[in-house]
Amino acid sequence: MNGLLRQSASTVLILSATVAVAMVAPGQLTPPAPVEVTDVPFPTVGPATVAVSLLATIGVDGRVSDIQPVDTAGSTPRGDRYAGTLVGYEQNSLDALKRWKFAPAIDSSTQKPVPVPASVTFLYQRQMGLEELPTLNKDRPARSDYVPPMLREARPLPQYPWNSVGVGAVVLVLEVREDGSVAEVKNIRSVPSLDEPSSNAVKNWLFVPARYLGKPVRSTATVAIVYLYRINID
Repeated sequence: MNGLLRQSASTVLILSATVAVAMVAPGQLTPPAPVEVTDVPFPTVGPATVAVSLLATIGVDGRVSDIQPVDTAGSTPRGDRYAGTLVGYEQNSLDALKRWKFAPAIDSSTQKPVPVPASVTFLYQRQMGLEELPTLNKDRPARSDYVPPMLREARPLPQYPWNSVGVGAVVLVLEVREDGSVAEVKNIRSVPSLDEPSSNAVKNWLFVPARYLGKPVRSTATVAIVYLYRINID
């Protein structure tokens, strides 16, 4: 496992997860929403840009369980997939997600909490990491009536401001339309100098839309973007 890097800035991870402000289907289900999130450390070794896509079950108590990797994609300067180990990125993502807490999904017909899956994608990006991130795996196991949105393309990547020395994870909640485009962005965890470039980038990202009873529906996704100021070469 990679060690933790002393951060003088941080790219944030992208996390795609469901959020409670939008209905998955009218009169059916309100998705879970993150209410307690933490910072995420950047691994000491590896490429400048990495996305870790996860599926996790959010229980009726808002806790995360049954986390399953969907894809881990690192990029090379040419934009090809990174062939080396990405285990540190995966482990840091898993460790962070296990500490997070969500408001559980609500079945609007009974007004009771229900366990549902959430998709979570962590995007790590070092300052000046300009590689194009490969398209992410979009396969999702359909183990429930509701399947959350999954990040497909993280393009463009956030641009680190030239006058910033910001550090840490910016966590955003995205409302994802039925066609997979982003309708609205809400900030959950702020790094002031990095909030605007993060929001500007994710507005253009594309998702595989959420599905409820087999049909595409409008839902929400949580994105955490972790910025790393110091440039590291593995």
